[in-house]
Amino acid sequence: MSNLLKDASILLTPTGYDNGSMNAIKPTNGDGDFTFVRGSAATRVNAQGLVENVQIIGGELVTNGDFSEQGSQLITNGDFSNGATGWELIGAANVANGVGNFVGSGDKILQRPNLTQGKFYKITFDILNYTSGTSRVYLGSTGDASFTATANGTYSAILEAESSTDVVQWRSDGGSTFIGSIDNCSVVEVGQNWAIENTWTIGDGVANGNGANGTSEELSQSGVVTTGKTYSISYEIKNYVSGLIRLRKPLTIFRNANGTYTETVTATASSFIFTPSNFNGSITNISVKEVTDDTNLPRINYEGFSYDGNGDIIPNSGCGSWLLEPQSTNLFVLSNGLTSSGFWPRNSSLIATVNATISPDGTLNATRFVNAGGGNRLGQEVALTSGLTYAFSFYMKNNGGNASLATAFDGQSASQSYTITNDWVRYEFTFTATSTETSQIRLFNGESDIDLFAFGTQLENQSYATSYIPTEGATSTRNQDIATDSGNATLINSIEGTLYAEMSALAKENGQKILSISDGTSNNTVKLGIAGNNVGLKFFADIRVGGVTQAFLNENVGDVAPTFKKCAIKYKENDFALWVDGVEVATDTSGSTFSANTLNVLKFTRGDAGQKFFGKNKALAVYKEALTDAELQCLTTP
Repeated sequence: MSNLLKDASILLTPTGYDNGSMNAIKPTNGDGDFTFVRGSAATRVNAQGLVENVQIIGGELVTNGDFSEQGSQLITNGDFSNGATGWELIGAANVANGVGNFVGSGDKILQRPNLTQGKFYKITFDILNYTSGTSRVYLGSTGDASFTATANGTYSAILEAESSTDVVQWRSDGGSTFIGSIDNCSVVEVGQNWAIENTWTIGDGVANGNGANGTSEELSQSGVVTTGKTYSISYEIKNYVSGLIRLRKPLTIFRNANGTYTETVTATASSFIFTPSNFNGSITNISVKEVTDDTNLPRINYEGFSYDGNGDIIPNSGCGSWLLEPQSTNLFVLSNGLTSSGFWPRNSSLIATVNATISPDGTLNATRFVNAGGGNRLGQEVALTSGLTYAFSFYMKNNGGNASLATAFDGQSASQSYTITNDWVRYEFTFTATSTETSQIRLFNGESDIDLFAFGTQLENQSYATSYIPTEGATSTRNQDIATDSGNATLINSIEGTLYAEMSALAKENGQKILSISDGTSNNTVKLGIAGNNVGLKFFADIRVGGVTQAFLNENVGDVAPTFKKCAIKYKENDFALWVDGVEVATDTSGSTFSANTLNVLKFTRGDAGQKFFGKNKALAVYKEALTDAELQCLTTP
């Protein structure tokens, strides 16, 4: 009994997939695979309980993103092993015993490598035999960048070539006569491939802002991105003190705290640019990768994750499910920019803090809202149509404020209160518009005592909320998931067999969502499906031969939230049975089956293109024999 799934002729579980394909476990030659098409990006909940885009990420496009790249050595004979070769000696400076020596006022030891104005160079050297004074290293003339040393040791600094001079010199600092020696001198370029303006500087593995920089001072690489393409951009802020750092072109995003950030954006220009606004801190580990071939990736969605009591997600240890959804559009033009007054106007008593905590997508981009008075409101303007149904959804978790929250819709009669928990929850409210006008869909509607976090708002012209569709300044549409045509006549027995699925509906919406084995039409088909109405859900089976129903079996589950059920339909002449969660719920002992080789395809439809299955599926199997009652009980028991 334990090997029943291995006995299937076709078996799919949410494990293997390719771009454009849902791969069967059996058979392994591809005959059981589904062709998959969506044609747009989409999100899922991963096994860690985080919302993420399903996508294929291309190769790294930024060069030297961690600022660790170093150029070739520009100093000749830096260890003085070849005497004074390559060096200019001024004053009483000399080279002896493998070191450069300073013995009096005005001594200089220098070289003239090929430097470029505006570029950064890392200078390292040792001081030996220190006696007195201060040694200063100049990159250029005495008025250019420099740093000092006053004791034996190894020294390193990164300096900008501030003029076209190509001099690197070691000398005494002003009136202080340096007496000592230098060795192991090195000058290499750093910060390659970056255009660095004004007050930006390069440090060891970082780019630094000094807090006095303006928005016109750019840190950039050109030709990295292409207008209209989508990119995953990540970077790390370190040593943060104050001000803002802005990622622009592809998109204007502000950050003002230490942390690692990942943004998925669509490029609006070919330049990749950071600009500061009095930013005092460092940035590093910059990565830009194109999101490619992501439009036809099936989604394996995970549910049932829990929390540890501190609000942290406990990863899901169970199985995922194929997520198949209809087309839907997020009508909010900015789904998570909740502090943007242009899209989400709020009254002055509602204080917002961006990037206040980790959101359900695993990054530091959730917004905290705290009231400074009563009558707090926050909403986004959307054009509605009278009589149409809309689903409003958003993520929230409490941070010590009033746990009761009301949402309202200006110009409509709809409103709803929620109890906000200390864990992230996606709240959903469905309403029917009562007028055709531009309405403000409100996240807050006059509440007081607010202290909570919010993320990921969505408004859809649907009777239920679908998976999160991020928007970044315009509405966005996720196309429907379409899985087609697995199997053939050698894998499906037309005379007798069993069709099994572990599946769930997306919601209690009206209509039938069906899996089937058929001849490619709805006339010869074995259907296993979910039907919804205003009362609840039912699981059913329908066998039609030549367009005539031979058996129709169903099990009502009532007014309950959609949940996974293990279902199987056994078909054999005068022997039909529907099993749900280990129980035989309906039988029919009269009816015919099909002629040999009639059935030849497994579909997520009723047989033809109608009544597509939109739901979740953890397992799908076809057997070439009618299983016994004991086998069906074992197969379908949760």
